Amino acid sequence: MKNLTDWLLPPRFDDEGEDKRASTLYPILLVLVVIYIALSIFTLFSDQTTQFYLLQAAGITLIISLRLIRQGKFKVPAYIIPSVFLLTVTISAYNGQGIHDVIILSFPMIIALSGLLIGKDAAIYSAFGGVACAALLIWMEMNNILVSEYQSFTDFSDLFLISVFLFATAIIVYSTMNIISKNIQELKQLNDDLEKRVALRTAQLESTNKDLESFAYSVSHNLRAPLRSISGYSQILYQDFRENIDETGQRYLQNIYQSAKQMNTLIDEILALSRTGQQGLNPRHLGPQEIREMVQGILSGLVAIEEDRQIEIALNELPGCHADPVLLKQVFVNLLSNAFKFTRKRSPARIEIGSQVEGTAQVYYICDNGAGFDMAYADKLFGVFQRLHREEEYEGTGVGLAIVQRIVTRHNGRVWAKATPGQGAVFYFTLNLENHSTHETTS
Repeated sequence: MKNLTDWLLPPRFDDEGEDKRASTLYPILLVLVVIYIALSIFTLFSDQTTQFYLLQAAGITLIISLRLIRQGKFKVPAYIIPSVFLLTVTISAYNGQGIHDVIILSFPMIIALSGLLIGKDAAIYSAFGGVACAALLIWMEMNNILVSEYQSFTDFSDLFLISVFLFATAIIVYSTMNIISKNIQELKQLNDDLEKRVALRTAQLESTNKDLESFAYSVSHNLRAPLRSISGYSQILYQDFRENIDETGQRYLQNIYQSAKQMNTLIDEILALSRTGQQGLNPRHLGPQEIREMVQGILSGLVAIEEDRQIEIALNELPGCHADPVLLKQVFVNLLSNAFKFTRKRSPARIEIGSQVEGTAQVYYICDNGAGFDMAYADKLFGVFQRLHREEEYEGTGVGLAIVQRIVTRHNGRVWAKATPGQGAVFYFTLNLENHSTHETTS
């Protein structure tokens, strides 16, 4: 039983080209075997002896072709199949109508199918096979082996006209398939060239990004020491010598200290952004409970910092996902920190964390009733150092959302926001790593 099942399935080959040929030719042969069996039974029980014996020859040819394909020998079956098509169609269509009707109606279709399914060379071979089949049928009619109403008009002079007709059809099919083949080759070449260009540009872009990240990391690192000196000495001057400095000088020293502190915060953000790009991606499945606990931990820390505020928090159901837990936590930290910051002037502040389904994607969202923003500037929202509010109102460097976008993009997702000034904002993001067969890993 297992051997029979194996014979019903196309053979598999390591070579992609051979595998495709087998997948195309083998099912065609199996269909012809079914047709052969059905016609054999029909001709046997309807006393069509000549047709029956011709069909047995076709059947033997089919079995040999199946065996050859299983051995990876495709050229012979590719040229045998059209002839078997011609014989079986001829025999099945022949019903005392004469060879002219049968050949004109069936042979051009078989030639076209041969060229389309097997290849342009098969169309030419089908024409030769068609002429051979026509000659055989003419001989059989002339010798009363096959009987029709028109056999008195049949002789070998008909073979010339039939040959011209069949070869003209084959040449048209061959030329058409040749044009199609050339177009396919040109498209394949263009596609290969495009893939090479994209790969080259991608490599160049990745190299440039790595250089920029390394530069940012190096510069930021080197700036830390002088900034610490500026900040430290300005505080020493203010604390130890402020009796000798007038009010204006003290204000200048405090401005120097605050500016150095702000610059140090900005450097920390630049380093965080640089690390986000350099850090390896280690994704794994995170269950709903694990994500919920992650968010609850972040909320507990933020609430503890601003425990004197009245904040209403709604934590809805959060689905599981495939993500890097460290980077996903950073996304929630940055978005929730923004929600806490921009609801500072609201009492009570309302923050909602949840999810929804859009199409086939699971969308996480964080909604607040804070300051909001003008959607006309939404395209600047995730840019580095882009701020939509004055620093006097809300502190920050404009890097946090850029980090969110970079992390989400590395997870093949997207992040976007909707807002109304004075009424709050909603930030959405999706993660799509589970739909990709290859992931980044730590090198």
